[in-house]
Amino acid sequence: MAPKRKAGSDDGAAAAAKEPVKAVAREHPNGWTPTVKAYKSESFLTSRDARPIRVLCEYQDTQSRLRDNGIWGTILFFGSARCSTAEDHAAKAIVLEKELKAAKAADKATAQSNLTRHNKLKWVCEYMEKTTELARRITEWGHSKEAFNMVKKIMHEQIDSGDMIDPSSKYKDHAPIAPIIVATGGGPGLMEAANKGAALVPNGRSIGMGISLPFEPGLNKYVTPELAFEYHYFFTRKFWMVYPCLGLVCTPGGYGTLDELFEVLTLKQTGKIKLDVPVVLLGEKYWKSVLNFEALCEYGTVSERDVSQLYFTDSVDDAYNHIVKSLHIVANHVK
Repeated sequence: MAPKRKAGSDDGAAAAAKEPVKAVAREHPNGWTPTVKAYKSESFLTSRDARPIRVLCEYQDTQSRLRDNGIWGTILFFGSARCSTAEDHAAKAIVLEKELKAAKAADKATAQSNLTRHNKLKWVCEYMEKTTELARRITEWGHSKEAFNMVKKIMHEQIDSGDMIDPSSKYKDHAPIAPIIVATGGGPGLMEAANKGAALVPNGRSIGMGISLPFEPGLNKYVTPELAFEYHYFFTRKFWMVYPCLGLVCTPGGYGTLDELFEVLTLKQTGKIKLDVPVVLLGEKYWKSVLNFEALCEYGTVSERDVSQLYFTDSVDDAYNHIVKSLHIVANHVK
């Protein structure tokens, strides 16, 4: 036998439950309750639960845009965001000197520290021009038939499988499209210098792969708009920096540059990067001062073979020739 219902208990609950329905009905006379699809819900897509979806978006968007723009590979440039041209450096030094003179006693130490650090970066100004010139020459070479055939041979499996589009067929009615282009982190300084070098070449394109930072509202002005990426997650950014990389140029830089350099070296050492991509360290004195690779060999923690694959130079010509020659060797070893 069913238990007897207490008078008024469920009746009140039922009445209360009907109130919101009446409110919705009054607000929406047609009787329909409004809805939002999950993939259009900003509150869901920005939630913790949707993190895997956001990660996948960053992964897939990059893959799609690189494929649709006929990009087969990149020459990746790393370097400091703090560097500037000699002219800009001198102009900023004047501003900082004025700030130091005008600073109150409590602010003198900070103003002096800013000027001192700025002056320490004067030596690196020459690498702005060198980086721009090297990126320009690589971009120019990227438009050549030699580069096209070489990169096509290296990446033939991805092209044959349809993962990559042949730009010669996609862009038949346009100017020649290079399948190998310069890529950077999209920031200012030496990254901007590399993007600028690519932009100096007619029809030159370059990639910028930025990370969301509060003090950088966007990427530098020389990045090709359709190849401008901004990532929230460092790991998806790092993946796409390295995955299409066929050559690396490391110009002087700090923690970020060191982190990215060692990641590439580790992936090469462990065989995760299958191709023997060339690694150029532009700024021989700097790199041999801040990193003691010989000591790593002496202590046995790194093999001499791994260190011997690093190419130290201050010459744009030598850096360019080493990259092209190395890619020839890579292409000849592809089965």
